[in-house]
Amino acid sequence: MGLFPIGETLAHALARKGSLFWLLSFAFALGFSTTVAEPALIAVAAEAAEIAASGNLIAQTPGAVKQYAFGLRMTVAFSVGLAIFIGVLRIIRGWPLLSEDAVHCLMDLV
Repeated sequence: MGLFPIGETLAHALARKGSLFWLLSFAFALGFSTTVAEPALIAVAAEAAEIAASGNLIAQTPGAVKQYAFGLRMTVAFSVGLAIFIGVLRIIRGWPLLSEDAVHCLMDLV
């Protein structure tokens, strides 16, 4: 409840300033940093690394397992940051979420 007003205030301040660079940088940083700090992601990445090591997908050394878990966390965090970046850019530019062709393709699949 306390973070939403702070986020809205920061977003409005950045939007009023008119700096697209800072707005998009903030969006990416917010998505990236909150994902990196997510305890559930830390646990899932550690478990995935242990499974990969037990299945001989990576070396079974503690260093390799930690590197694998860290790589998973960074990949997910970067993806979330990029998704938020694209979402903000899409809203600013007025781009549609999906084109009509994409909607028809998805409807055909269902």
